[in-house]
Amino acid sequence: EAGRCTQCEGLECVNRCVYLAHSKGSPKRSAREIYNSLAVVHGQRRANTQINSGADGGLCAEICPFDADMGAFCAAARNDMVATNRMPPRPHEFALQDMEFSNAPDVAFFRHQPGLEKSRWAFFPGCQLPASMPAQAEAVYDHLKDHLDGGVGLFFSCCGAPARWTGRPRLTGSAAEALRAVWEQAGKPELILACASCVEFFTYELPDLPVKTLWDVLASLPLPEGTAVFPATLAMHDPCVTRHRSGTQASVRSLATKLGQELEELPLGRDLTRCCGYGGLAAYANPELGDEYSRSRTDDTDNTLLSYCIMCR
Repeated sequence: EAGRCTQCEGLECVNRCVYLAHSKGSPKRSAREIYNSLAVVHGQRRANTQINSGADGGLCAEICPFDADMGAFCAAARNDMVATNRMPPRPHEFALQDMEFSNAPDVAFFRHQPGLEKSRWAFFPGCQLPASMPAQAEAVYDHLKDHLDGGVGLFFSCCGAPARWTGRPRLTGSAAEALRAVWEQAGKPELILACASCVEFFTYELPDLPVKTLWDVLASLPLPEGTAVFPATLAMHDPCVTRHRSGTQASVRSLATKLGQELEELPLGRDLTRCCGYGGLAAYANPELGDEYSRSRTDDTDNTLLSYCIMCR
């Protein structure tokens, strides 16, 4: 479909997509360059960085009348190159090591709520939230225990998104099956996911598991005592993985409204939201472009951004 992009007046995708603007080419041109690199059997492949720089945000496909999705195209190319041992591991090595560490036996675990032997619910904060903001993760868990009946277990693990992002389907599948095994052993509780990337991973890799986003659950509960309002207008940033999750988008706005928080809706929000650059690990492979992704979002407003994704934060 990218070959039909010359029929589009003005190439709106290039005007709005950081990846295409950076590469100074239409989807047709970028796809051709990547294809030519994939066709090289021996010798230097020049498009490795280009392939790894395509964030899996989905904005280009949302805008394009022909559904040309450069993020998906780059992901498919990366899968092919990894499968044929033609993609150096360097750009993604840290992310994969971080995933391995987060799933190690002395880090990953499931525990029932203290004093209980079964759990109707399980809080799955993901790997980045408890690592970056442990006090907030603990406060959220306490709030869930105080307001949900049936017991709230605690499930610590990396979901496996880095394996999916780096083009390793076998590792992705083994991560998903490891999660399923722990969930079954825990009594098949309903999962409360704090991370938007985890929600996407479970949706694609474990679609039969019962999942709710933390924000949908929090919107149905009383606010914690002493919750403060930010003393200025906040600009609402929707993570790209919530692009078509209108219910979650509404839940976050409902929470802000209950607080009395002033919100600014950005021109590129909700289904047209921008990617922060973390999705697909683009910022790992191309830090300069990763900064451009971030600036493209912060340049949309003079207000402080409100995000409900720890990766975006």
